[in-house]
Amino acid sequence: MAAEIPTEALTQNGYPKTLAAVVSALSAEAPLTLRQISTRTNLSNTQVSSGLRQCRSHGWVTSFQGDG
Repeated sequence: MAAEIPTEALTQNGYPKTLAAVVSALSAEAPLTLRQISTRTNLSNTQVSSGLRQCRSHGWVTSFQGDG
């Protein structure tokens, strides 16, 4: 299992806090649902969605809709 990337390491390198929090959560345990990321990061669903959109645009994550 890979080590978690600290949010601070990402923000210190110029990444926005929302994106950094999402990447950090996913580096600790993936895959995660939007709701799970929201709970782990204390970000709203809207903020997590924005962070995931940025991750997808960089090609860092893929996403899919589950059954429930």
